[in-house]
Amino acid sequence: MMGNAILREIVLRRAMLGQLIGRNLKIRYKASVLGFFWTLLNPLLMAGIYGLFMSMLGRSMRIDAIFIGVFAWQFTMMCIGDGTNLVISNGNLIRKVYFPRIILPLATGGANIINFFLMLAVLGLILVLRAPGDAPLHILTHLPALLGIVVLHLFFNLGIICLVATANVFFRDTEHIVGILTTAWFFLSPVMYPVELVAAHWPKALPIYLLNPMAGFLGVYRSSLLPPLASDAVATPWVFLLPSFGIAVLVALGGILLFQIKQRDFADLV
Repeated sequence: MMGNAILREIVLRRAMLGQLIGRNLKIRYKASVLGFFWTLLNPLLMAGIYGLFMSMLGRSMRIDAIFIGVFAWQFTMMCIGDGTNLVISNGNLIRKVYFPRIILPLATGGANIINFFLMLAVLGLILVLRAPGDAPLHILTHLPALLGIVVLHLFFNLGIICLVATANVFFRDTEHIVGILTTAWFFLSPVMYPVELVAAHWPKALPIYLLNPMAGFLGVYRSSLLPPLASDAVATPWVFLLPSFGIAVLVALGGILLFQIKQRDFADLV
């Protein structure tokens, strides 16, 4: 019943939600000459540098697989970066206007999913240009899985936004802690390497490793976007990625629930 009431309020405030999404997009590219392309250039540069570094170490991985990893990682990092100070930066709005506070995380997630879709469009173009014969048909065939994982990824990111935004209201060192944790999380996620590498070298750790939601997301993104090559390792069966998706749902629900419980204190603390 409470969930239905919140949904009705969000629908009634959809104009406000749209305005906040537009505002978030404008703030990101305010006074920027290249605008959206800065969001695109950063992951492309990261992927190029890491691809070169891995080749120097003798670790081969398809550069387009690295592109996918960095783009998906960037989506989550943009949500975390925008979400950390979300409540504090909107303190005046929270104190003066009544509205469902969940609109703030929804607006942040909405702005970033628009960015991510633009990034996926560019990524799809890159993949088609690199493999014009196989990539278009492969992507179209796997489009339902791709759209499904994007929706789950957005839901997970919404939970993360709620978690860090709430934590930062009560503990202002959250931003610094999040920076340290996300750095560790990056190296513990298959952004620059395949899950199969973990399976080959640390098989006993694989069940724990696959609890990482990013392992599941990246596994499906790569399977959906990349036509397999004869030289590729055998892909991790999707059933092994189910724990990742279960953790992602739990994090999302937990973050949203925490935000809803603690929002009554926001106006007094920001």
